[in-house]
Amino acid sequence: MADNPPASLADLQQHLLDVAENPNTKLDARLFDKVDAQLTEHNLPPLIPILLPQLTSLLPILQQSPEPVTSLIITLLKLVPFTSCLAFTTPASLVEALHSPSPPVNILALSLLEKAALSPPDAAIVAGMKEVVSGLVILWLCTSDTEVAEKARGVLESLLEVDCGTSDAGDIDVNMEDSGSTGGKNGRGQGLMWRRIFGDRDIYGLLLSLCSLKIVGADEGQRSKREKTLSQARLLGLLQGLAKLDFGTITHSHHPDLEASYGLRNDREGFLDFAAIHMVDTKDDVLMHMTLIDFFAELLKEVSPPDTNVSSSIASLSLSPSSSSSLDFLVSRGLHDRVSSYYLDPAPKDLDPLDVTFLSSRAATYLSVYATNYPSHLLTAVRTGSGTSVLDSILSRISEALAGRSPRQEAPSYDLHLLTCLPRATLLPRIPPNASILPRDLWKSSPVFLISLQRAGPEYLNTLATLFHGPSPATGEVVTYPPPLSLEPQRLPALVSEAAAARALYTLYLAKEPGLYKTLIGYADVVALKDTAVAALSLLSAIITANWKPLPSSAAVNSPNSATLATEDQLISLLPPSAYPPPPPSGISAMLCEPALGTAIPYLLAPAQSFSNLVGGRGDAESAAYKVAAAKFGAAKKLFDGLKGNTSSEAVQLRPLFAVRVAKGPWASEGRPGAHIASMEL
Repeated sequence: MADNPPASLADLQQHLLDVAENPNTKLDARLFDKVDAQLTEHNLPPLIPILLPQLTSLLPILQQSPEPVTSLIITLLKLVPFTSCLAFTTPASLVEALHSPSPPVNILALSLLEKAALSPPDAAIVAGMKEVVSGLVILWLCTSDTEVAEKARGVLESLLEVDCGTSDAGDIDVNMEDSGSTGGKNGRGQGLMWRRIFGDRDIYGLLLSLCSLKIVGADEGQRSKREKTLSQARLLGLLQGLAKLDFGTITHSHHPDLEASYGLRNDREGFLDFAAIHMVDTKDDVLMHMTLIDFFAELLKEVSPPDTNVSSSIASLSLSPSSSSSLDFLVSRGLHDRVSSYYLDPAPKDLDPLDVTFLSSRAATYLSVYATNYPSHLLTAVRTGSGTSVLDSILSRISEALAGRSPRQEAPSYDLHLLTCLPRATLLPRIPPNASILPRDLWKSSPVFLISLQRAGPEYLNTLATLFHGPSPATGEVVTYPPPLSLEPQRLPALVSEAAAARALYTLYLAKEPGLYKTLIGYADVVALKDTAVAALSLLSAIITANWKPLPSSAAVNSPNSATLATEDQLISLLPPSAYPPPPPSGISAMLCEPALGTAIPYLLAPAQSFSNLVGGRGDAESAAYKVAAAKFGAAKKLFDGLKGNTSSEAVQLRPLFAVRVAKGPWASEGRPGAHIASMEL
């Protein structure tokens, strides 16, 4: 029956007695695993009073790793709620387990505390155990075991999340007697865990002292700089999550006199200032400096802008609110300008040139997050001191990275990623409203047109795919290459403006590079260069499934936080004679007219190339030829799906052809290998 005890229970009990008599007896891990595998929700309850006392009595006397014992204890208690677990242990025992040098014992204690994070009342009980919370903080920040540190952070963050309250954590009664707050955020906890962490002077002091570099050394009782930087990274990781829960608490001052001893100014700085400004040695520790910049980028993502109404006009790009609590914090502390300068100023005077190499890439990622989440702020931002536009500085920096780059040079991946995160309307050439001819420097006015098709690297092709595809659908589904940093749905007015800008970028780029499709097919045919071939097909798929809208029929008045789009008539009038007017209204329409009609369509209908002697066979998913064939088939299927809703004469003629092509699968051939190409070591 399901509630029968494990068949090996008697053997395990005898083994436990043997170990108790002689602690040097080696634990039979296989026996423990065998019993563990036989435990069910039905036979567990009666075994707890039988096995638990025997198992726990071994922990203080074992002379070996107690992992088999602790793992079985965790299994026995997995269905037992936290309050019931307190009948089997005491706060003192939890503290002892948290301070234990044995990682399995630490994991056991953390597994018990993890149960308290399932309900606000249980989290409040933990908050009342000051020594337990202190032990949890010390274990999290000081342990050398990565698994223990990650679990400790998860437990602490979960306890704070479930007990997130609305009362000010700075007004705590350290004896936890003030519980007048009856409901936290979303009607959850009372905020007692927050009060314990931030309001208790001793616990708060632990966070400061264990992460501060004021006292470091090799003497007894002192921690080395390496150990403290590890604690700093862990603290920054926790603050990312706490910023989303309660940004106010982590930015407020809680114990001014204590904070002042760590460099904080009483009038304006709080715990986040300690972590962001005073904690890390940014002059001599480039690794922690990089970690700090990554933390700033996460702050921008975690504390998102509030929802507000945006302009419904598609004539200008008017995106999202201009700021949020996290961006305001970074700007007011000068951190936003400082990090931005690492990318915008290639040779700052106060940094080692080698450090700049590492920091510049991190700063580019930070600016990518900033541009993705705060485009409206970006459009109006100016650089401190110079008064120049931040957007213009970014575009100039990207143009410098792309200009004059030879095909053999490594692609500037961070610059390209930043380019894909900028509002597409800002990437269009700056054309005067009354212009009737193309400016001579048109192709130099935007970094997009500096991406040459002669560069066969997949990074360039993926960048064009992102820009030409347009924004994700209103459902929030993301169809970009590479995936963006944020997966949150875009607001509809911004989406429409971005869709119009994407179409204009494609049209102008095709005017500059009329051999676009011929070049893409050339790359896709070189199966030996798999990544480039797949990237070329991804660009083709991005155009086929593009989310485009027409440009406005009349010019819009430019507002401070918008970028004006060209009008439809202006775009057509500026196209050179060699272009293919009028601009297609959709990606499917682009495929049904030249130059795609005479190049891309025949290519997609043709069978895929394959290696005839590649180990693994034609269907091997790891084969380069198969991956390229699958990408080509995906593009053909997307085109076939788009043709179903198109009523043009070209679509009517092509639908049955693509129906046959899709029905044959990736290789599009039966009983024959298709075109063969020489194999090579991939």
